[in-house]
Amino acid sequence: MCKRLMQYMLAGLLLLPSFSLLSQEYKRENGPAKVSTVERITLEDGQRNKTLHLFVSYPEIEGPLPVIIFSHGAMGSGDMGFPIVEHWSSHGYIVICPTHSDSLKLKRESGQRITNPLDSIRRSGKSSGEWDDVWSDRPRDISLVIDSLAKIENLIPELAEKIDAERIGVGGHSLGAYTAQLIGGATVKMPGHTEPQSFGDDRVKAILQLSGQGTDQQGLHRDSWKSVTLPMMCVTGSRDRAAQGQPPSWRREPFELSPPGDKYFVFIEGAHHGSFTGKSALDLPRNLQPQDNDSDQTERSSGIRDRIKNLRGNQNLDRTLDGKLADRLAERAQQDQAKILDWVKQATIAFWDHTLRNDDQAKDFLSKDNLRTSSHQAVNIERK
Repeated sequence: MCKRLMQYMLAGLLLLPSFSLLSQEYKRENGPAKVSTVERITLEDGQRNKTLHLFVSYPEIEGPLPVIIFSHGAMGSGDMGFPIVEHWSSHGYIVICPTHSDSLKLKRESGQRITNPLDSIRRSGKSSGEWDDVWSDRPRDISLVIDSLAKIENLIPELAEKIDAERIGVGGHSLGAYTAQLIGGATVKMPGHTEPQSFGDDRVKAILQLSGQGTDQQGLHRDSWKSVTLPMMCVTGSRDRAAQGQPPSWRREPFELSPPGDKYFVFIEGAHHGSFTGKSALDLPRNLQPQDNDSDQTERSSGIRDRIKNLRGNQNLDRTLDGKLADRLAERAQQDQAKILDWVKQATIAFWDHTLRNDDQAKDFLSKDNLRTSSHQAVNIERK
């Protein structure tokens, strides 16, 4: 009897870590709300003579609901179908994604010829006197969206009386993170101005940077974040080097140089520039079951196969054996990205819940090392 009791107790102890890890997670899975999307609605800005296209994701639940405006990276578009956007909506947020004027999709639709688009990113803001009007146009797009929330309700009848204009957050990835910084009050030095300029909008209650920028690029300087008093989260990773070669630590500067008060810096081992919105993990199921016509999988495996050969210094490896190893490495890379996305989901939804919903559980999650523990030390959150 005692022996059997000891066996039960031991079995219970062996199960404790899994229960413990589950209790340390925060909304890792998509929420219970069904999510609907509207692929494109348009706003007109007479002052700038501009048409702004919006992609809208929303939960089919009763309002009023907080709003997140999410700004895409350079050359992207608002309708790219980011899994992180769906995750937020499934937990009760209306997410509005504008397509900015640097979008390659927009340029192609207008018949523009696209040549060497990546070169413009690599040169972006490298010269201290350089300025691209797109940089200041983007935060104006965000303010236009906020100005037009009532119109958006009219354009999407399902959102009638559901938008809470008092609870607005702005997030962004890459150049979209720069956009979030500016709308949150970060100042920039611009040619023709003796003083740093601000594009801040006081109606925004919190900002999220996924792979944001530090000093000495696109007008940002050491005093840029002195007036950023609203809550801010910055997310980067160990493989998230910038276009001009800056290390991931450079992306910590907005956190370091801003005043304390609901500021968070999330650092994820293994995360690269494309890890944070979910696009890297989106095709995981397909990668786990490679198909003969899967050109993306073939290209990834071929690239990894070449690196394996170079490392081994043997160009006469058996292609079948080598191909299987490459496929396994490609599969593992995608699995790693899926884990990273899970951690980003938890950190960001906790940030939004804390800052836009005053959720004590979310605040408690961010204040502790739960995510560090459940990720086996792959994630670290600094706070101030």
